[in-house]
Amino acid sequence: MKVPFKYLGFPIGCCHKREVLWDGMLDRIKSRLGRWKGRNFSMAGRICLIKFVLSSIPLFYMSMFRLLAGVMKKIESI
Repeated sequence: MKVPFKYLGFPIGCCHKREVLWDGMLDRIKSRLGRWKGRNFSMAGRICLIKFVLSSIPLFYMSMFRLLAGVMKKIESI
């Protein structure tokens, strides 16, 4: 296999201190939000979605790598 490759969604063999590694996670968050944008949720529904669904995506990546400050700012801006 050529390095870097993906295993279970994680890029293996690349430097985890580069923001490029986190682009896949940011794209997944944006795609989830894009699907929900057209639906009419109450404020409580939006908060539940953000707390439980969107917070689980970064936690999956953070189980392997430490989150960079620049990536955290991007997540908060989304």
